[in-house]
Amino acid sequence: ALLRSRTPTCGLLGAVLLAGLVASGDFDNEPSHRVEAIRLVRESLSHPDAASDPQFAKTLCGANSALVRLAGLLEDAELAPLVLGLLCIAKPQPAKLSRISGNLAAIMSDKGGVSHSEDTKARAAELLLHVQSAAVDAPSGASAGGG
Repeated sequence: ALLRSRTPTCGLLGAVLLAGLVASGDFDNEPSHRVEAIRLVRESLSHPDAASDPQFAKTLCGANSALVRLAGLLEDAELAPLVLGLLCIAKPQPAKLSRISGNLAAIMSDKGGVSHSEDTKARAAELLLHVQSAAVDAPSGASAGGG
């Protein structure tokens, strides 16, 4: 029901939660269920425009534990492009996103035994540039990004 919510951001959060179940291996014993779960995640994240809502970005990446979970999703070759697409639209604060910059760099270099598509690598690069440009643009001693 959450995936089909009339509130677009709720549907996106539902997709992220389901992606977390997939990435944690909850469907590994049932390959057909994993395929169906990924289909639902892909369908829900195919129109991620609601992710541009600043409150959604704050909810998605506000807590350190949420960032750790997102980083875990990036380790799954099927989920990584979907999550990266969501993050590219949400554009979380660079200070938050910098905490997973190692994961983004690993995607670009295909480290960790997973080979990613050029599109996935490009999305990871876009997010890294977002982090780096904020660091360059911020005056010394000021924080990058607002509330």
